[in-house]
Amino acid sequence: MRKLQPMILAASVIIAAAVGAVAHAAPNTSCGLRYGGDAWATVYNSPDSAPALSVEYGGLQLLLAGAVEPLGPFGESGALGRLELFAGVGLPQWGPGRTGSLIMSGRTTPLPHAGYRLVVGKADYVRLVGVMESEQRRRLLGHRLEYTPTSWLRLGVSETAVVSGEASALLYWPFPGLPLYALQRAVSQRDIAQDSLINVNFGADFVATLPEKGRRPELEAYGELLIDDAQGTISDRDSVPDFLGGLVGVRVPRFTSDPRFSAYLEYVAISSYVYSHRNPDNNYVYRGTMIGHNLGPDADMLAAVTEFRPDSKTAVSLSGAVVRHGESEIGHPWSPAEGRDREFPSGVVEKTIKASLEVERTLREPVLIAGRLELGTTLNKGHVQGSTCTYWRAGAALGVRL
Repeated sequence: MRKLQPMILAASVIIAAAVGAVAHAAPNTSCGLRYGGDAWATVYNSPDSAPALSVEYGGLQLLLAGAVEPLGPFGESGALGRLELFAGVGLPQWGPGRTGSLIMSGRTTPLPHAGYRLVVGKADYVRLVGVMESEQRRRLLGHRLEYTPTSWLRLGVSETAVVSGEASALLYWPFPGLPLYALQRAVSQRDIAQDSLINVNFGADFVATLPEKGRRPELEAYGELLIDDAQGTISDRDSVPDFLGGLVGVRVPRFTSDPRFSAYLEYVAISSYVYSHRNPDNNYVYRGTMIGHNLGPDADMLAAVTEFRPDSKTAVSLSGAVVRHGESEIGHPWSPAEGRDREFPSGVVEKTIKASLEVERTLREPVLIAGRLELGTTLNKGHVQGSTCTYWRAGAALGVRL
């Protein structure tokens, strides 16, 4: 098993390179470096802490990719779909959330992964395997299907799993559409110890666009659902809670009166115990960063953002948010002693009200600079009743958007 997992990545790199090697000989093949997303190095300073450097990622990917478009019966390219093999570093964002996505935000520390993408008609399918910390032999498995039935509606379903230790090789079967949850059940029935080595999450999302009409601007409504664990029997539902997350939002890409302005409003809620597992090696994190939404469990947030673009190289955004955090956190799995009915958010709730101003300027593609100023007040700081903290943070950032 230890030898199998690295071989999967190595084989994907070799296959992608092989596809590229024949690209010049066949008109319906292609290869190259695929890249996207952004990365920011930001220095923050505030009165209560020393200056600190942070690196933030937004769907950053650097991939070697090779694609094949089989010829149709009459020689037409792409008539039977498109197959792409890829390998590289970084993770995509799966889902339409603007503050992050519940199942895969793309904002984690870039990790090496490999996989394939299959596009047939209006369906777009991706399956990948990523390598995480080697000490615990942690791996990230995932697949996603997007379907666009009409020009105004996009639907998506995703499934991911963090596996560790001597997890069964059956989990790595690469067949399109094969559910990870079904594989988990199959291997757990053969060996009950496998159940503690696998943490599966399921997500569903949509984006619906309403065209501009009269004085009403174009509107984009979107939403996400995350199921970390849901109880399937009545007996379980009476004693065990569901571990869920939800995200809804509305975006105005441009106002009718002045297209230089855009805005969105978004609400996110994630229940206790989400992203955690009874085996800490299977928590939904990578090198201290969230694979899912960085809000974390036992929390919710309402955010509003307005953006102004005076020209093609400059963006000015003003945002405000109210964030609540309960006492549950990553690494705190559910136990029977905690019961089913738990307040949300739980315990002494830490509440933060904040506003920020950001100015971003493109120097020369793809390099950007930005300045950020954030003001906020936190009530019950550290979950201590009555403790209040008012803070400010200022930052300067250098970014690359690919």
